[in-house]
Amino acid sequence: MLLTACVIVQDRVDYIARTINSVKGLADEILVLDIDSYDRSAAVAADCGVRVYSCNDSSFAETRNYILKKAEGDWVLFLHGGEELASDYNQLRLLLKQSDNFGFYLPIISLALPDRGPEDLDLEMPCLVFRLLRNKQGMCFKGEDYGSIIKSIYRNTRKMSIKTLQLPIITNCYQYPKFYTSQGLTAVFPYSQEISGENFLKKVENREDIVGGIIQEAYKEAAEENNCHLLDKAIYILLNQGKFLRAERVIKQAEEFFPGEFTFALWEGYLRFVLKDYQQAIICLQKLLNKEKDKNINFKLYFLLGLAYKGIRHFKKANYFFGRAHRLDRCNKAVISNLIDLEKKGINKLEGYSYLRERLVSPQGKLLLADIYYHCGDYYTALDILKEALEFKEIKDSYYYWKARILLKTKDYRLALKLLRSISPAFKHFKDTLKHRWILNILLPVDKEFKSIVNQIKLLGDSDWELLKLYNNIYFKGKDFSFHFNNILSKYKFYEKAVAYLSLLIEYCDDRAVEIMLDIIKKLKIRESDRYIGKLFFRYAKWDKAYYYLKKDLSNGFALPELSCFIESCRQLDRSCEEKKCLQILKKMGNYQLIVNKN
Repeated sequence: MLLTACVIVQDRVDYIARTINSVKGLADEILVLDIDSYDRSAAVAADCGVRVYSCNDSSFAETRNYILKKAEGDWVLFLHGGEELASDYNQLRLLLKQSDNFGFYLPIISLALPDRGPEDLDLEMPCLVFRLLRNKQGMCFKGEDYGSIIKSIYRNTRKMSIKTLQLPIITNCYQYPKFYTSQGLTAVFPYSQEISGENFLKKVENREDIVGGIIQEAYKEAAEENNCHLLDKAIYILLNQGKFLRAERVIKQAEEFFPGEFTFALWEGYLRFVLKDYQQAIICLQKLLNKEKDKNINFKLYFLLGLAYKGIRHFKKANYFFGRAHRLDRCNKAVISNLIDLEKKGINKLEGYSYLRERLVSPQGKLLLADIYYHCGDYYTALDILKEALEFKEIKDSYYYWKARILLKTKDYRLALKLLRSISPAFKHFKDTLKHRWILNILLPVDKEFKSIVNQIKLLGDSDWELLKLYNNIYFKGKDFSFHFNNILSKYKFYEKAVAYLSLLIEYCDDRAVEIMLDIIKKLKIRESDRYIGKLFFRYAKWDKAYYYLKKDLSNGFALPELSCFIESCRQLDRSCEEKKCLQILKKMGNYQLIVNKN
C-alpha cells in the first residue's frame, strides 16, 4: 500500500465530507481520527466509507501517534477537517514511488471570497507544514507540531532528505455568511492589537492544528494564573469557526472560573443570538443591564440587545438599544445600518435618517452615511448626502470616488468616468479608482483610456496588470490565451485576483464580459473554483448561475455554507424536490440552522 491519508477532525461536521473527498482519488487508505467531537463529524465521515477512530481530547503528539500506528501505507499524509488537498496531485503517486526523500513540507494556502472586489484581498505567503512523510517504524511525534517528528527521523537514520513539494493544502475554503461578522463578531467584539497581539487571529483562527493547543493553554492559564485573557481569544476563534457546541462548553467553564467577568456573559448572549435563540439571548444579556460596566462593555451589550430584539421583530425595543449603542460609538457602521433599516420600517423616525444626518456632521461621518446607503441600494439618498459633504474641500477625492460608484450603479457611465479621471493619485483608494475605470472601459469602450489604465496599474507595482492585460486581449482583440506559472503559489494568487475581478464584472457588466473571466478561471483547472463562482452569483442574486455552479461544486462533497446557498437557490427557482433532498442532508449534519445570506 503506497499512501494513507490520516484526517484529524474535531467538530467539523460542516466540512469533513469535503476533506475526505479531496483525497479519495489519491490515497489507498483513508483513516479519520475524531477527537472528542460534540457534533456528528464521526458519523458523517463513516457515511463517506472510511475507517473512523475516536479518542479523547489528548495532546497533539498523542493523537497523531495514535493514528500513525493505524496507518498501513508506505507514506502518510496528514489533513485536518476543514482542509482540502489541492487538485494538482496527478503525479504525486509516481513521485512517492520514485522518491528517496523521507518527507515533504506542503504549503498551506488560505483562500477567501473577496467581499466586494480586488481591494478586499490580503494575500499572504503560505505557511509550510510537514504533513507528508514516510511511515517508518520507530518514528513518533514529541511536541505540539508536525515538525516534532523530524527528531525521531534523524534518530532512526543517518542520511535523510526533506524537501518542499508544491502541492497546496487549501484551508479557509469556506466562510460563514457575513451575517455573523457584519452584524456580530467584528462589530461586537472587535479585537485590537493590544488585546490579541499583532495579526494573532489572522494567523491562528484558520489553523486547525494550532487552535486545539490554544484552548488547552487557555485552560492552563485560567487555572494557574487566574487570567481569562487567552480563554477570551479561544471563544472568539471557536465561534468564528462555527464550533458552537464546543464554544458553549468553553463559555460555561469560563463563567465558572471567572464568575464576575462580564465578557463571558456577553459571549453566552452572542452565542444564543447566533443560534437564533433570540429570547434566550435577551434573557442572558438583560442580566447585565443594571451592573456597572465600562463604556466598551456597555456598547457591546446594547448592540447585541438591539440585534436580539430585532430578531423577534420587537422593533421599538431594538431601536431603543441601537440608539443607546450609537450614543457610545457615533461612527459604528453596523449600528448605523440597523438604525437606517428600522427607520425604513417606520419605527421612531426621530432615531432614523434625520437623526443620523443631523449628528454625523463631520466629513468622515457624511462619507460613512453615504457608504451605508450605497450598500443598502439607496443610491439617490447616498447622492443627497454626498452633496452635503462637498462643502468640505479636504474630501473632494472621496466625494468624486463615491459619486462615481453611485453613478456606475445608476448607469450614468460617462459622468462616472469623468469623475474618476479627476481623482488625484494621492487618494488612498487610487488603485481601486483605476479598477473602476477599467470596468467603465468595458461598459463604455475608449481604447486610449484602456491602455492607459493597465499601464498605470503596472507603474503602481500592482500584480493585477497581467490579468487585465490578458483580459483586454481576449475582450477587445479576440486573442486566444494560455498560462505559465513559475510556481503553484503564483497560480493561486492569479486565481484569487481573477475571482475578485469576476465579482466586479458580475456586479456591473453584461454576460459576455463575465463569461470571458469565467473562461480564464476555468482554464486554471482549480477544483475549488466552482464553489467561489457559485457563491459570487448567489451574492448578486443570479439564481440560475448560482444553482449551476453550486450543484457542480457539491459533487465534490457537501459543506454547510455551499449547501445552504444551494438550498436557497433551489427555493428561488422553485426546484422543490432538490430543496427537500438537500434539507435532509442538512439535517444529518446535526442541529445546524439553515443560514443563508442574499447580499
